[in-house]
Amino acid sequence: KIIVIICALFALFLSGCDSLNKEFDEIEQNIKSSIPESTQGNISLITKDSTYNATILWSSSNEEILTSEGVNKNASFEIINVTLTYVITISEKQREGEIIVAVEGNRNLIKLNNVEMAILNEVPEETNIHIKLTKEVPVYNAKIKWSSSDEEILTSEGVNKNKTSNPKYV
Repeated sequence: KIIVIICALFALFLSGCDSLNKEFDEIEQNIKSSIPESTQGNISLITKDSTYNATILWSSSNEEILTSEGVNKNASFEIINVTLTYVITISEKQREGEIIVAVEGNRNLIKLNNVEMAILNEVPEETNIHIKLTKEVPVYNAKIKWSSSDEEILTSEGVNKNKTSNPKYV
């Protein structure tokens, strides 16, 4: 009788494990089908599965390129492979897995970098005259708003108000 009881308990334990494995498998399948193999933009990372009351935590092998929140920070023209690691937790049990994503340059960041380079090349490091500050870069459809850390020295319009011969940095 004891052997029968032990076998019955063991069978219940195994069926519970099998059920949990099926839940993990289904969540993993949902995760893998929602993550693209490559991206030029941000990606949405699933953090909860309400069907099985599961949580999913993410980490990235390269936070400077693709964050653990799915934000594409790649400002280059280079395609960089990033490994996203997920940890699924259901009832204090965990399963870990990885997905590799080819992260292409985020066009918005590349555009911003190009705009910044275009306008900063026009701004002198030192001046004793007024400077022309670009208000837009039409090729990138960008509008620029300037600010000054000291409007009494150089205004956000580029007007030099420094009345001394000593350079002032703003």
